[in-house]
Amino acid sequence: MLKNRPGSGLIAVLIALFMLSALSPSALWSAQGEQKWEFSAGGSIYSSPAVGTDGTIYVGSDDGKVYAIQPNGTKKWEFETGGKVTASPAVGYYGGAITIYVCSENGKVYALSPDDGTKKWEFET
Repeated sequence: MLKNRPGSGLIAVLIALFMLSALSPSALWSAQGEQKWEFSAGGSIYSSPAVGTDGTIYVGSDDGKVYAIQPNGTKKWEFETGGKVTASPAVGYYGGAITIYVCSENGKVYALSPDDGTKKWEFET
C-alpha cells in the first residue's frame, strides 16, 4: 500500500486504497496509473493509514507526530504526541462527532478533531 524509505520519512502511494478509491478513484493516481503525489513525514511510517469520510488520510510517524494529509497530498495538520506513533490511527465517533484516535508509545491514547487536529481528550494507559 505505502512505500517507506527507512530513515527518510518519505512515503509514496503505490496502490489505491479501497476506501479512498470509493470516495475518489483519482485521488492518488492519474488516469495513466502514475503516482500523483508523495508526502514527507519527519520520520519513518510503519503503520497503515486511516481514511476519513472526507478522504483525508491519517498516518502516524516515529517522529512522534500524527499527520492529516488531504487527498491532493498536502498536509492538513499535524499533532505532536511526544512518543512514536507506530500503530494505525482509527476513525470513529465521540459525542456524535467524527474523531481520530491515536496511540502513542508515550503510553497515551489521544482523541483528535479531524478538522484541525486539536486534542479532544487523552488517556494515560
